[in-house]
Amino acid sequence: MCQFVSWIKKGDKVYFLTARQIFETTRGKQLQKWCSNPDDYVGHEAIRFYYRIAEGAGDDGECSDFSTPDNFPSEIVKAIKEGKLRGLGQTPEGLLAPPAYKDYLAKKDQLHKDYQTNADQLHKDYQAKVDPLFEDYLAKKDQLHKDYQAKVGQLRKDYLAKKDQLHKDYQAKADPLFEDYLAKKDQLYEDCQAKVGQLRKDYLAKKDPLHKDYQTNADQLYEDCQAKVGQLRKDYLAKKDQLHKDYQTKAGQLRKDYLAKVGQLRKDYLAKKDPLHKDYQAKVGQLRKDYLAKKDPLHKDCQAKVDPLFEDYLAKKDQLYKDCQAKVDPLFEDYLAKVGQLRKDYLAKADQLYWDLFAIPENRNHKWG
Repeated sequence: MCQFVSWIKKGDKVYFLTARQIFETTRGKQLQKWCSNPDDYVGHEAIRFYYRIAEGAGDDGECSDFSTPDNFPSEIVKAIKEGKLRGLGQTPEGLLAPPAYKDYLAKKDQLHKDYQTNADQLHKDYQAKVDPLFEDYLAKKDQLHKDYQAKVGQLRKDYLAKKDQLHKDYQAKADPLFEDYLAKKDQLYEDCQAKVGQLRKDYLAKKDPLHKDYQTNADQLYEDCQAKVGQLRKDYLAKKDQLHKDYQTKAGQLRKDYLAKVGQLRKDYLAKKDPLHKDYQAKVGQLRKDYLAKKDPLHKDCQAKVDPLFEDYLAKKDQLYKDCQAKVDPLFEDYLAKVGQLRKDYLAKADQLYWDLFAIPENRNHKWG
């Protein structure tokens, strides 16, 4: 955004804009439509538009330091002194002497307080009209929602009651199947464990005498060895090692036979359990399939009844909001228009106050005479 004041010097002429040109001429009204922002009414682009100066032609100038008239072209100094720049909403510090500027600020502050008081009252009046409209809208909307919930709640209650009964029927059929499967599986496991226990008992019964015989012979050899020395001890160790090897061979074979029989028992157990489980799963799967086949239509039927109710609720709610908004919008536009006019009046008074003070030579910065 360009500074105030902005100008374009082209040849021996200086071009700038005044309030009269912007607001009281045909070209000025065209400029207002052309500008997207009122803050740009006195910028370089606006000056070029108003005077039809081509882009790039002339030299742009601008300055916001009003401490001395030496900062501006003589044409602008003359216009300022003649009050031609009043009405633009610009009240720069530097034109007025400090006491006069202080007096201006005090009076402007009072103007702003008056503006704020009036604007606040307008807002209160606006709220007083709008609040009942919104309260009425909310009350009607809440009632619509309660009516909708009451209808939907009953539909959902009926649906859940039927669904729960279906699930109970399904569970009543599935539970005995599961219990029967568990009973048969447990019996198979118990039978398997009983056979494994007997096998282990037989294995230990054969292994223990072997170990006992080995220990007895080893102990006897040790006693004989203790009675002799040297070669006898060597013979003892050789015979003891052979005894241990024979024992390990026999015990190892016994364990191998035992594990082979236990493995076969487990294999037989699983071969019998797996078909039981598959059969149970097949029956339960069919029960669940039947349950879902009955439940899904129930849900679709419930939803088919709920959807129109929801659409009707939304349509009525939206219409309530539109009706409320149709009443609120004009009130809001009227409020904005009045607040805008208040601000416009406030700024116009502040502008007039400033330039009226400047019109009195005694109030000016001495450099501006």
